[in-house]
Amino acid sequence: MSMLDLIRSRRSVRSFDGKSFPKETAIRILKYAESTDNPYNIPITWKLLDAGEFGLNSPVITGTDIYIAGKLPRAPHAEEAFGYAFEKVVLFAQSLGVGTTWIGGTMNRDAFEKAIGLSAGEMDPSYKTECVTELSP
Repeated sequence: MSMLDLIRSRRSVRSFDGKSFPKETAIRILKYAESTDNPYNIPITWKLLDAGEFGLNSPVITGTDIYIAGKLPRAPHAEEAFGYAFEKVVLFAQSLGVGTTWIGGTMNRDAFEKAIGLSAGEMDPSYKTECVTELSP
């Protein structure tokens, strides 16, 4: 499928089927995320987050147990850099038949920041843009 077809076919999914997400697919998406670049050359650290392990949830999303999230240094254009790279990740997931949704305002930020290991000088772009997606086939 072409990139344009992926963009046209992508839909935000908020209700997942509750099936366990295949570890191999999650790792494939993580490896892809780690290979993405952005126009500002700001490094992004990506992490798969298990909802049960870290007590993560979003009250408007059901039926999934894994997230992918990113963090990056606070820098000019950090939000744009993250959005650029993250959209690539979302479209790659779409190419694998994985449904996603970006979340931000409906999540427990403290839990997500702890799970991704956010430290001083870093940012979780969800403060200004939604940055976490739930993954489910």
